[in-house]
Amino acid sequence: MSRFRSVHDHRDVFEVKRLCEVLELSRSSYYKWPAGRPERPGSGPTGSWR
Repeated sequence: MSRFRSVHDHRDVFEVKRLCEVLELSRSSYYKWPAGRPERPGSGPTGSWR
């Protein structure tokens, strides 16, 4: 399990700030993390980019 996933899974119980401190993660990296994950098949546009 990644550190990002750990923060995500426990963010309802603990503050993201504290979780990031404990796991030695920057908050900005955590908040950018979901944008960097690949999309699931079928969730994006169906055409090709030109």
